[in-house]
Amino acid sequence: MASLVTVWFLVRRRSTGATLRGPVWTGFIDPPPWLPFGDPLSQPGAAGMAQPLRRMLGGSLLGATETVLMRAPGDPRPGHYAAQAADPSEAGLLAPLARLRDSVAGRAERLRELTIRGCLGLSFGTLVGLLALLAWLEGG
Repeated sequence: MASLVTVWFLVRRRSTGATLRGPVWTGFIDPPPWLPFGDPLSQPGAAGMAQPLRRMLGGSLLGATETVLMRAPGDPRPGHYAAQAADPSEAGLLAPLARLRDSVAGRAERLRELTIRGCLGLSFGTLVGLLALLAWLEGG
């Protein structure tokens, strides 16, 4: 406890006490003078911003893998970088939802084969059902 108080005291004693103001960092590097709107190659992208998190949590949480192929100095062939991640919620949540979606779409696809009599009957039945639901809600 005494060490925390000592550290706090030393930090407070060495600080200026005033809030220092500086330019706001927007995530972009200042462009060179010959490119007034910025050089796209010098701007950080989303992958670069997320790389520390992906490396820290990706292996355990998402099963992320990175493959880097660095060529020897002087080798003119290009290097290669590949990153992959597997979503752990896919098997438990997304796969059943995809099967449900495909099932509903398959049943809805059968509506395209209805005759004009079937289409009119379906429309009339839907109208009667909605009016019955409205009457039940208003009466209850």
